[in-house]
Amino acid sequence: MADTLSRRHAFFSKLGAQILGFENIPEVYKEDQDFAPTFAKCQHRAQGGFYVSEGYLFKEGKICLP
Repeated sequence: MADTLSRRHAFFSKLGAQILGFENIPEVYKEDQDFAPTFAKCQHRAQGGFYVSEGYLFKEGKICLP
């Protein structure tokens, strides 16, 4: 049980994102009225606690969902 829980991030990263439909989120950021400006600014460097990693927008370690 503990081994499974410790690997949940790896599972989500490889398989879960596709199953849950999260693979389209980076495209949605570009058109989202709330996140589009921040997403564009953070493409090259972090700003105000926001950053982009592997195409996803995060704020202080938490993913931003449009």
